[in-house]
Amino acid sequence: MTTQRLVMQAKGLVKRYGQVTALDGADSEVKCVVVYTPTDDTQGDLPNAMVIAAGDSEHIVVWNLHTGELLDQFVGHTETVYAMTHFHHRENGKVIPLLVSCGSDGKIIVWDMQSRKARLTLTSGHTEGITCVT
Repeated sequence: MTTQRLVMQAKGLVKRYGQVTALDGADSEVKCVVVYTPTDDTQGDLPNAMVIAAGDSEHIVVWNLHTGELLDQFVGHTETVYAMTHFHHRENGKVIPLLVSCGSDGKIIVWDMQSRKARLTLTSGHTEGITCVT
């Protein structure tokens, strides 16, 4: 599934293949959505695909894309999360899946998708909120 086939609506509804499915945990306006599909190098204990959404609730919410099961919530922002992106980082010969988020609190947080914990939080250098990461 590609991000073009996934549309996030304001009240935390996901429209997938013509079906609207409510996802538990999306209790505020959604500002950004990422669809993450692990590679063979990063699969580990991760599901085949995840929907990751964030917005006004300050939390990043992760669901299994295929089952709709709520997997986790990443807590670290103190205000609205505006944007996220994901990438793979090679460290000591191992590929690590990372998610980067930013928000109106001026933080950029790098999350480890396997441990589901923040690896790095950047808080200096911005006098206002951050609305984009690529």
